[in-house]
Parts: sequence; C-alpha cells; structure tokens
Amino acid sequence: MKNVSKSKELEQCDFVKLLLMGFVVLYHSMAFWKGNWFVKEPEEQSHVLKYFSMWLNTFHIYGFTLVSGYIFQTMKFEKHKYQDFGVFLTNKAKRLLVPLCFIEIIWALPFYALIFKPTISTLVKKFLLMESPSQLWFLGMLFVLFLIYWPISNAINKNWTSGGVIIFIIYCLGTIGSKFFPNYFQIWTAMKYVPFFYIGGYIRKSKNCVIYRVPTVIYLIVHVTMFLLWIYLTDKGVKALIILCNLLLCMIGAIGAFVIFQRMAEKIDTKNPVLQFGYKHSMTIYLFH
Repeated sequence: MKNVSKSKELEQCDFVKLLLMGFVVLYHSMAFWKGNWFVKEPEEQSHVLKYFSMWLNTFHIYGFTLVSGYIFQTMKFEKHKYQDFGVFLTNKAKRLLVPLCFIEIIWALPFYALIFKPTISTLVKKFLLMESPSQLWFLGMLFVLFLIYWPISNAINKNWTSGGVIIFIIYCLGTIGSKFFPNYFQIWTAMKYVPFFYIGGYIRKSKNCVIYRVPTVIYLIVHVTMFLLWIYLTDKGVKALIILCNLLLCMIGAIGAFVIFQRMAEKIDTKNPVLQFGYKHSMTIYLFH
C-alpha cells in the first residue's frame, strides 16, 4: 500500500467499518448452516456456506474491534479527547447501551421468549445480566472493553511492550474465566477482545508499520492456511493448540481486513452518497439486519 497520511487513513476507517458491518450481515445470513443456530439443523446442508460463514467469523468482529482501538488511540492521544473517564463512559453508554436496551426490549427479548419459551431466570441471565443477549452482545462487550482499557491506556501508550504483557494477561484471564464462570455483562468476552483493540491502537501509534508492506495476496494465503489448520486441530480436539491457532488466525484476519479494506478505500470515492448513507446508518443496519 502506498504511503497514506494518518488523517486520510482515519477518514477511511468509516469505509472499513461499513465493509466489516456488511460482512457481519452476510455472516448472519448463512450462519445457520453451521448447525448451532436455534434448535434445528437446516433441511438442506451446505458445507460451502458452513465453512465460508466460519471463515467470515474469524475476522469481521475482530476487525471491527481493531478499528475501534485505532480510533480510540487517535481521539485520546492525538486529538486529546476522552480525557475525563466519567464523560467518556457516559458518551459510550449513550452510543452503545441505550440502543442495546431499546432493541432488547422491543425485539430481542420478546422474540426469544416467543420462540424458546424460557424461564424468567433464563431471561434475566441472558438479557438483564447480558450473558448472551442475542445479536446485541457486541454492544455490551464493546462498552465493557472500553471500561477495561481506558484506565490502563495511558500506561500502554507510554510503553507498548509492557502494555502488551498486560493485555496478554487480561486475555488469559478472560479465556480462563469463561471456562468456569458465567459471562455476565460480557466481561470474559470483552477481555478476550482486548488484544484486538490494543493492536488497533498500536497500528495508529506506529510509523511505517510493517503490516502495510505485506501484499494483499499474502494476507489471504496465510489467513486461509491458518483457517484450514484451525479446522484440522478442531477436528482432532487439540485444545491448547486450538486456542493458540484461533488467536493467531483472528489476529491475522483482523489486521489483514484492516489493511486490505484501507487499500480498497484508496481506489474508490468514499464520499459518494451511497457510502455516506451507510456510514450514517451503520448502527441501524447492525441492530435490525
């Protein structure tokens, strides 16, 4: 990718987020072929769509989290916003928790109750405690991620190496915690997504980051190869290697998606009306797709 100014790269993040959101919608349109959605297997099987949806799931949300970290780094340490923790969390609550609660009340919870007829206890755990609030989990997770990352962001920005150690510890705590304790308020999931947020900040902080020198075809080859390896290890049940391979797979996918979509943004008019409409209504698309 040719040298692009940091300001131009930041502008192109809207395009990157919109494209990633499109892949989220595409993923959800075929995820039932994985066989673990709702209560029945699909009448017609499709191994192509099954594995394609699994592949999409290795980068779309991770890439979106990476972009969020990239933007956070810009706003807090370059534009000197996000300085007051209380104000920051209030703004994020309005942006993330208000739509989460609204859609949860008018759509997600009633729909789940109608289809699955759960107990009150299940509804409380799933939606009120946000253990698994259907498609809204990402909004809750991202809010908790901000809650975790903001207090340590100054220390990370001063020393990215020691910050990386802290991030790795948080990831391990999230991985272990998710095995033994309920995922109330998406706490364990947020911890496992922190590394992708950190990577986004690191990319923004770095000058002439090596990721921009990797050809698009290499990203695709490496990511697909890692995906096939992950499928193989999953079939063999090698748990430790599965966790490590999945982490590397999703990191490569998130970074590759960011770089490739930035390259795409350089070649198109990102100011055209259709894209502008998408930028403005991306949250609505996510909530209702």
